[in-house]
Amino acid sequence: MANILAYFPSEDDAEDAAAKLRSLGYEDLGITKVTEYLGDSTDRRFNPMTGRISSLAKLTLGADFSAEGDDVGPLLAADPSASGLADTHEGQGANYLLTVVIADELWVSAREIIKQYGGMA
Repeated sequence: MANILAYFPSEDDAEDAAAKLRSLGYEDLGITKVTEYLGDSTDRRFNPMTGRISSLAKLTLGADFSAEGDDVGPLLAADPSASGLADTHEGQGANYLLTVVIADELWVSAREIIKQYGGMA
């Protein structure tokens, strides 16, 4: 068995590559968002006027730091991405990881499909 770890600049590109691989019979694969921030992405919108946010970092970076405690919020709020004075980090790199586990003889063809969709393997 072989595996491929391929990075994509967008979730759509990673999903398209995964769909193509699935249509060709590759079944053991998954997509993970890679981020530099701790915690899981928050799924709800916040209204800063209510004051019900734990930190600026949670509001602007879109991450949930509740599992790590309150210590990380103020530190991450100092990140230029949190201030609004810098462009976001997302989209500047390959933030989506497609992992494929395949038979050794299928490695080359799977890698070519990933490259067709903009993946870096």
